[in-house]
Amino acid sequence: MGGLFGGKKSNSRQQPTVLNSIRVQSSVYGLAIPIVYGQQRVGANLIWYGDFVATAHESGGGGKGGGGGGGEQTTHTYSAAVALALCEGPVGGIARVWQDKSATTLGSLNLALFNGAPQQPAWGHLVTRHPEAAIGYEGVAYVASPSYFLGDNPDLPNHNFEVEGRLRYKPMGGVVDANPAEIIVDLLINPDYGAGFPAGAIGDLSDYSKWCVASGLFLSPLVNEQRPAHEILDALAMLTNSAFVWSAGRLRLVTFADETATGDGAIYTPDLSPAYDIADDDFLVEGAEDPVECVRTPSADAFNVWQLEFLNRENQYSPQIAEAKDQANIEEFGERAADVVTAHEIARADTAQTIVQFLLQRGLYVRNRYRFCVGWKFALLEPMDLVTISDPALGLDRQLVRVMEIEEDDEGRLAVTAEEVPVGVSTPARFASPPIFGYTVDYRVPPGDAAAPIIFDAPPALAESGLEVWLAAFGGPNWGGAEVWVSSDGQTYRRAGMVSGPARIGFLTAALAAGPDPDTTNVLAVDLAPSRGALMSGTKSDADMLRTLCWVDGELIAYRDADLVAQYRYNLSYLRRGGYETPAVGHAAGARFVRLDGAIFKLPYARQEIGQTIYVKLASLNIYGGAPQDLSGLVAYPYRIMGPPAPPAVTGFSAVFADGAVAFRWDPIETHTLAGYILRFAPAGTAWDAMTLLSTNDAGTHLTTVALPPGLWEVAIRAVDVIDQLSADTARVSVMVQNFNDAIYGAPQEPAWLGTIVGFVRHWTGALVPDSKRKAADKSGFETFDRFVDEPVDLCRFDGGAVTLTFPDMVRVWAEFAAELGAGETTGHARPRLLISYTTGDDDPAMWSDDGASLFSANAALMWSGFGDYVPWSVGDIDIAAVRFRVESRPADGISVLRGFRPVVDVPPASQAAAGISVGPGGTTIVFDKPFHRTPSIRVTPQGALPLIATVGDPAPTGFMVRLFDMNGAPAAGTCDWQASTE
Repeated sequence: MGGLFGGKKSNSRQQPTVLNSIRVQSSVYGLAIPIVYGQQRVGANLIWYGDFVATAHESGGGGKGGGGGGGEQTTHTYSAAVALALCEGPVGGIARVWQDKSATTLGSLNLALFNGAPQQPAWGHLVTRHPEAAIGYEGVAYVASPSYFLGDNPDLPNHNFEVEGRLRYKPMGGVVDANPAEIIVDLLINPDYGAGFPAGAIGDLSDYSKWCVASGLFLSPLVNEQRPAHEILDALAMLTNSAFVWSAGRLRLVTFADETATGDGAIYTPDLSPAYDIADDDFLVEGAEDPVECVRTPSADAFNVWQLEFLNRENQYSPQIAEAKDQANIEEFGERAADVVTAHEIARADTAQTIVQFLLQRGLYVRNRYRFCVGWKFALLEPMDLVTISDPALGLDRQLVRVMEIEEDDEGRLAVTAEEVPVGVSTPARFASPPIFGYTVDYRVPPGDAAAPIIFDAPPALAESGLEVWLAAFGGPNWGGAEVWVSSDGQTYRRAGMVSGPARIGFLTAALAAGPDPDTTNVLAVDLAPSRGALMSGTKSDADMLRTLCWVDGELIAYRDADLVAQYRYNLSYLRRGGYETPAVGHAAGARFVRLDGAIFKLPYARQEIGQTIYVKLASLNIYGGAPQDLSGLVAYPYRIMGPPAPPAVTGFSAVFADGAVAFRWDPIETHTLAGYILRFAPAGTAWDAMTLLSTNDAGTHLTTVALPPGLWEVAIRAVDVIDQLSADTARVSVMVQNFNDAIYGAPQEPAWLGTIVGFVRHWTGALVPDSKRKAADKSGFETFDRFVDEPVDLCRFDGGAVTLTFPDMVRVWAEFAAELGAGETTGHARPRLLISYTTGDDDPAMWSDDGASLFSANAALMWSGFGDYVPWSVGDIDIAAVRFRVESRPADGISVLRGFRPVVDVPPASQAAAGISVGPGGTTIVFDKPFHRTPSIRVTPQGALPLIATVGDPAPTGFMVRLFDMNGAPAAGTCDWQASTE
């Protein structure tokens, strides 16, 4: 053995420590499952990991220059199977992913999403490999990977996911946050995580909802810790400038807003009429006390600067401050700043600015509070009511105030605290003194059976999960909703969710003829008596934007005008017909009608379930959320899932070859479900499945320009929708592609096949034929096959050598194939798949001199270290220094016989020229501004009065030598013009 400072060097392999476990970022048992409303960034909790693998990578010692003394080195990379829990499901999807500080995608991390649907099946990897740990995690959204690549560090990185959560208001219209009214209802009554509040005890929140929508007050709260429900609800009320009120056994929300708001199809108009006019005679006083006491907030507490911290979605949910200030007040009284308000429920800057402005205005201008006592005749007063008060001593004459608190003493006196409402004009009282009556609630009242529901396939454009069956239901007077139970066999049922209230269901009282869109002639006459529903008119914009959407026996129709002609009966006019590509046809009297709103239950389904029949049972609850029905005695309603129609065929498909590329055009398809277009190419007559992918194009495109290898090709196009359905028919066009480029490399690989062969064997004809699993295990017998391959291997591959450019450049890379199906094969496709691996040379030692000439021989590719992974390729331009070619085929797609393979690297023709070049008697060396990839043709023309002869010497890709001679053959000096070209 060698000593410390000398002696014989060892060639033993260096073995670093191999790690055999993983350090987890977070894996907490008993952690509260987050609830995501709208769209928010969520951290992950590791719920399973295993199958930890360390993969060894060996490299020789000595380095690139040779002559080193180290032995072989072994490094390791690691992978593991992981599952990361996110939140309550189901979720709509994952919009963005962050790994540590880098943005990435689920696909890049080899992660699959389990959206947390009820009765979610267990992860297939665990079912197969670890059945004892195969848990479905029903109702929990999580991501998982059977082989998560950890690199050379076994620690699992930190992950954050932008989750498309619950109740997103209008994601197709760009509003991915949630309506606070819907959030509050869900928090109160959700059967899985709600506060257990009776659904029937929630009052009418429609005005509050209109206020939030019209003012753009959409929120995305993330509930990720156990907290009292009232804290969450109070925060939502504060951020929406509102307050909770318990009234007549119902919980309501009343906003402080005193101006009309319009936005997103909603109009909120405040009712500023007072409930009572309270005058001197109505106040109850004792002794010499004043009937009304006014308390004004001190100026020191009237903050004129407010700041609100929110999570800005546009900046990866980083904390950001929205500020509102009153400059006039600051200049008069100096700056007084309130404490920063934390509102991480907000994810939009405009929403944050609106809310902080509310806080400023209320804090600065609503400062007067009034206290007074009144008698029992004002017993109907409740917080947030408006009244007027008159008190000559305070100079109050029908001053409009808002009731904030009411306390009743033992003698029935009502002590009222109210705040000023700084608006201009008061109006007369709405009602007189109320009667006194009692009320009791029977929480056990039977709900009665639900009526037969209306079930239909939703257009994918309206379905948040892509594929959904929608269900509309209603019941009798005591019917408050129903649990929805679903079965695939009519025997075993699973709970799919909850119908929270009756839908507006009815029927047509007169036939509706087919009509144009918009339809200003026909009237849609409906009767909502079965569900006791009501309809309201909308604006023309509401109809045009399909905000008043209705389902009419399969057609989606929106309306503007809803004229009440009798109890529960309406005539709907100005109709927008055939919404979301539904058929705009005539409908007979008696046809079913559903107003599409928040009462519609949405059941997601998978693509493979199209054509199957499901069975639905509705277990009704009463209006108080109690007295649930027993499932066993309920009627099962069958429904066959139809699925959306496939997109139509592409028309107007054409191709023009020019300037080395092919321009394709087609007529755009106008459909909400369209995802895009797929182009493939192959020799004429090739079936679609056997063609090679050329390009994919988004739904909004109708033209593309791509490069094709030289030859006569047939290009086909099909439309694809959001669930990967292809148009039934294929549009095709033929195009001749000519190659005017200058080839740098184009050596046929056959018949020698001097490269690495895996899975192929050489046929006696010189072709490559897939090997047999049976023969690969036992090499006795024939080395080639004539008729067929028995039990072919899974993958066949040929790797050619590396092609090194003289200097790095933008080149075109493609390949020619000669391939056919093997003997006896009648299905599948013969064309193999081309892959390339390349390097730009940026990370390698210098390989060129200053003039661009290579410092190495033709085998310089052996020196490259920066080759990337092999990637699929067809034809295209790429900036590289060297490239390797690989051809693959999978016998499962058809046994492919590879008879020829010619990888090609070429560049457009190039030329350079110069005029008036001085040439000395001994000649002058001309160096090209940019080297050519091969020696160009060179023409030199002498200039000047004396006749001279020019010669070209030492031509090379980098330059040449020019010499001038007189007519006697003697060397001469002079000037010349030259031109070099590869055309």
